[in-house]
Amino acid sequence: MRKKSGRKSRSRKDARVQRKVVTRSGSGTRFIYASRKSNRSIKCESGLEFSSNDRHEFDRNITSYSEHQSEETIESIGRSFVAFPDTQRFTRDGFYEVVEVKREAMLSHPESKARLEDIRRHYAKDDVPYLVWTEREIHKDNVHYQLEELREFRKPGERRRLLEMPEVSAALASPLPESLEGLAELLGGWKLVKGLLANDILVVNIADPFGPSQPVQLH
Repeated sequence: MRKKSGRKSRSRKDARVQRKVVTRSGSGTRFIYASRKSNRSIKCESGLEFSSNDRHEFDRNITSYSEHQSEETIESIGRSFVAFPDTQRFTRDGFYEVVEVKREAMLSHPESKARLEDIRRHYAKDDVPYLVWTEREIHKDNVHYQLEELREFRKPGERRRLLEMPEVSAALASPLPESLEGLAELLGGWKLVKGLLANDILVVNIADPFGPSQPVQLH
C-alpha cells in the first residue's frame, strides 16, 4: 500500500520559496506560468514543461504544485550524479509526487533511460512517485489544446462574475443537467460552460475536458 511521503512537510515549506529554476544546462527560465491554484508564478525552462502545467492546474486531484525546489544527489551502482527534477506537486490525499518532463527522443538513449531509472529508485526509497512525462502524455489525444483554451478563460474575478449571472445560477440549481452538452444547451452555447470549467465551478476531466457526455459535477 502506498504510503504518504516523509518529504511532505519539508517540501511544503520549500515550495513557498521563489527561486530560479535549477537546471544542469543553466538555460534558466524561458516561460512563466501564472498558477492560480498554487498562487504563484511558476518558472519553466521549456515550452513542453509550460504546457505540462495545465495538467496540474486543472487536475482536481492536485492541490498545489511548483518548480522542484532542490537538486538531488543520486547514488547508483558505481556512480553518483546530481539530478534536477522539474516539478513537485501534492495530491488531495496528501501525497508528494515529482514530475519530470522530457522529450520522447531522449528516452531512446540508453544513458538517459538508465539515469531516469536511477532517479526513480532514489525517490522510491521514500515512497515518492517519480513520473516521467513526454509529449506523448502531455499531448495525448490533443487534449492539451483544450486545456490551453481553459487557461485563456481562467481570469481573476471571473468565478464570482459567472456565479452572479442569473442564467448560470438557474442552470446549476438542482437537478443539474446530466451532461456538459445539456448544460451548454441551457446556457446557449459552450462559452459559459468553458468559463465554469476553467474557474473552479465545475470539475474538469483532464482526459476529455469538453466531452459532450461528460457529467456535470460541481467543484
